[in-house]
Amino acid sequence: MIKAPSEPYDLSPDGKTVAAFEVRDSDHAVMLATYAIDDEKKLPEQRKKASFEFDQRGMPSLSFLPSGKGVVYIVREKGVDNLWVQPLDGTPRQQLTHFTSEKIAAFSFSKDGSRLAVERGHSESDAVLLRNVSK
Repeated sequence: MIKAPSEPYDLSPDGKTVAAFEVRDSDHAVMLATYAIDDEKKLPEQRKKASFEFDQRGMPSLSFLPSGKGVVYIVREKGVDNLWVQPLDGTPRQQLTHFTSEKIAAFSFSKDGSRLAVERGHSESDAVLLRNVSK
C-alpha cells in the first residue's frame, strides 16, 4: 500500500510500475519500493509491492532503467556522487559510475538505453570570518 504521496517517484517504461521511497516502520530505514499499477480494479493495498534495501547514503532521486529491469539512484560518499542500480530481480545493487570528484545534478538515459547523460559539477563558496568588528 502506498501510505502517502512521495517524491521523487518514477513510472516504469511500460507504465505498469511506480518506484518511490518509503520509510520502514520497524527501524525508520529508507526503502526503495515498487508498486504494480496495472490492475486498476484492485485496491491499493492489494496491488503487488516489492521493497528493496536502499543505500542510506542515497540522494532523493531515482529513475527506471530503459529496460524497466532496475532503478537507478545517486549515492553520495565523501562528497562524490555516483549512480547505483537496484535490479528488480532482487540481486544486490551495483555501482554504475565510478566518478572520483564532483556531484551529480541530473542524469537521463536515451530511450534505447545505449547512452547515459550525466550533469555534474561542484559548488564553490568563500567564507569570511570577521572578529572584533566595531560598529
